[in-house]
Formats: sequence, C-alpha cells, structure tokens
Amino acid sequence: MTKHTRQVLLSALKVVVLCLTLFLLCTSNSWAQITTDSKIAPLIEKLIDNDAHIRSLAADALVNIGSPAVPSLIEALKN
Repeated sequence: MTKHTRQVLLSALKVVVLCLTLFLLCTSNSWAQITTDSKIAPLIEKLIDNDAHIRSLAADALVNIGSPAVPSLIEALKN
C-alpha cells in the first residue's frame, strides 16, 4: 500500500467516524442505551424504602434520568 493510498484511507476513516459521531449525537444514541423504563420502575419502588440513603440514591438517579421519568412518577403518585 502506497503512502498516498494510506493517507486517503485514513482520511476516509476519519470522515466516517465523524459522521457516525454526529449521527449518534443527533439521535441521542437511544438505540444503544438500556431503555429508561426498565430503570425507572425499580427506582420508584426504592423511593418508599425505610433506608433514607437508599431513597436519596433513588431520587438522585431519577433526577439524572430526567424528563423520561416524569410520567412514571406521576402515575406512581396516583397510586
């Protein structure tokens, strides 16, 4: 492989990686993440734990999840 061919391939690889990175940033790479629904229910259950530390950790985790946790939290308040 010539030096020029190697440089062209390396440049093409950089472009591909950049495009993939931009795609993942734009789509929030949700296809690669564990669904938050499977995380939310156990955390909501921990909000009523007797241990204040566990309740605090669950609350912090729900805050980190953010707005996707809100509908489940509202539903839990209704029950």
